[in-house]
Amino acid sequence: MGDLEQFVKNVVEKLYPHLKRPAIVYASVTSAKMRSDTYTLTDLQITSTESGTSYAGSVTAHWFEYSLRVLDQFGNADENYPEIPAVRSKLQLSAGATVAIGFAFNTVEPIIIGEVVL
Repeated sequence: MGDLEQFVKNVVEKLYPHLKRPAIVYASVTSAKMRSDTYTLTDLQITSTESGTSYAGSVTAHWFEYSLRVLDQFGNADENYPEIPAVRSKLQLSAGATVAIGFAFNTVEPIIIGEVVL
């Protein structure tokens, strides 16, 4: 391999790692649990479905923690990735759900984007 070819390869691997591994992949939720810590949504407008009246309010909800198994494009477990434990999210998901996850700025910590159907 020539010097220029090696230089280009090094630059591409350093600056564009997402070309080798995608930034967004599918994953299967292998375990799910509700955590004890909470977050609060404020400035909500709550409407009663029975009376139709509205009032201001807030909601306190629990964080959830998931273990994820990365899937290939066909929905099979991708053995190039280990199972990913302790992924926190506000989304409430069940074990067995399929989600889209992202690796922001090529980090190894995934972010759950949302539930998907394959």
